[in-house]
Amino acid sequence: MSIGILFYFIFLFKRIHSSLPNAPKFLSCTIFVSEVTLVFTEEAPHLRANGRSPEIESNDITDAIILYVACVFYKSNYYRMKKILLSVILGMATLLASAQTWTSDPAHSHLTFAVSHMTISEVTGNFTQFDVKVTATKPDHSDAKVDVTVQIASISTNVTARDNHLKTADFFDAATYPTMTFKSTSIRKIKGNNYKLAGNLTMHGVTKPIVLDVIYKGTVSNPMNKKETSGFLLKGKLNRMDYGIGPKFPATFVGTDIAISGSVEFLESK
Repeated sequence: MSIGILFYFIFLFKRIHSSLPNAPKFLSCTIFVSEVTLVFTEEAPHLRANGRSPEIESNDITDAIILYVACVFYKSNYYRMKKILLSVILGMATLLASAQTWTSDPAHSHLTFAVSHMTISEVTGNFTQFDVKVTATKPDHSDAKVDVTVQIASISTNVTARDNHLKTADFFDAATYPTMTFKSTSIRKIKGNNYKLAGNLTMHGVTKPIVLDVIYKGTVSNPMNKKETSGFLLKGKLNRMDYGIGPKFPATFVGTDIAISGSVEFLESK
């Protein structure tokens, strides 16, 4: 390092610090270090090549003033910001504390589907193993977050040969895609206890948005287990082709539109 560069650094630090007499020392040091880095990485090679001594740019002081103003603003608003932050934290804590989780009661819940057969009749079935979790802060569940997991291998149409065929790669391919999931993204109150529940349905490796019609049937205290219990009805429709289910079978043989419905009781989890 040349004597000229050394004197430049000393002069630069004094000038920065004197221009910010009320600022914390670390602020002056930060600006100084940034300027030293700039000289070594950008300015110094150019200055040495031209045989000149470094000069202080006007932007140095401008940057220092901006940082000083920011520092003063921070100091004057510190306690106000602290109160706002504290209010936000308390609000979030209250929200989390009031949130309740509800889980489905398998003995009093069902998830069914129906599909046309050769356009002249209808085949119905259900999934016997599924779990539903609802998290909500409001008594009517109007802010509910819903997560559903269905075990594909539990499909039942009351015909064993057909059930086994549905589990193969011709349809659900249960060995490769053992579960079907639904995760809600929003719930909107339509009228009274009627809601529109929107979310993403993942089935057969494909995720698509879907909207379900939901009716909240109410909440009561179950006299058997003394637990708060809520009930819901749901209906919806999907196109099996959107999920690659049974693409070899035309709509004239197996309908493409699948009607889904369910009735679920939820127990409050402690």
